[in-house]
Amino acid sequence: MQYDFVHTLLEYVPKNLHLEYLRRLLEQLVAPAGRLIISSYSSRSRGIISLDIETYLQQLGFQVEGSTIAQEVDAWILTRVAWIEKVF
Repeated sequence: MQYDFVHTLLEYVPKNLHLEYLRRLLEQLVAPAGRLIISSYSSRSRGIISLDIETYLQQLGFQVEGSTIAQEVDAWILTRVAWIEKVF
């Protein structure tokens, strides 16, 4: 089954498998003209800074169609989100 929108996080997949994982999601789960949405969350209390998803996806060779961030009033970035569209 394929879906118009598929959301994922990368922290549960070893870094050396990110490219293969994202390609597999695009090929198998994302419907034609669908969107793969990738997020990264930060945690101020645990000292975790969210990954710059847009730049990372571009480094992996993907064309990023859009991105956004959510941040606190003091500019601490809580969430980064980027998306890739499946073009067929």
